[in-house]
Amino acid sequence: MGNRDSTNCALEKSFLDSQEERLYKLIDELIGVADGAAVEEQTIQGEADGEAHERGDAASRSAIQENDEALYAHNLKRLAQAQRALQRLNQGTYGYSEQSGDPISKARLTVIPEATLTYDEEHGDESGAAASID
Repeated sequence: MGNRDSTNCALEKSFLDSQEERLYKLIDELIGVADGAAVEEQTIQGEADGEAHERGDAASRSAIQENDEALYAHNLKRLAQAQRALQRLNQGTYGYSEQSGDPISKARLTVIPEATLTYDEEHGDESGAAASID
């Protein structure tokens, strides 16, 4: 596993090792999804070039393309976050907010291994006393 020190004493080594493995898998998965989306986009473009363009077909293709682009942007953001979280894990700062330095709950990290902010920092404390993962 990585060259992390023992800075994050709140999280046990077995959890950190598990998170490192999960982050590597997440990165591989997100790269695979991006590669698959590129192939699908080429296929859609190829089919569109060979067909008569009807208004309904064009609108449908446009909606699919917009959805794919939004998903791609979301996955690209997650990929950057996962790579940053892996870097922080190896630096010994994983599990602490990049913004405040406050600990990120183990429950949140279990659900979102790429988290680099606490729930309240990421979502704002809009509801005051509302229950959250942190």
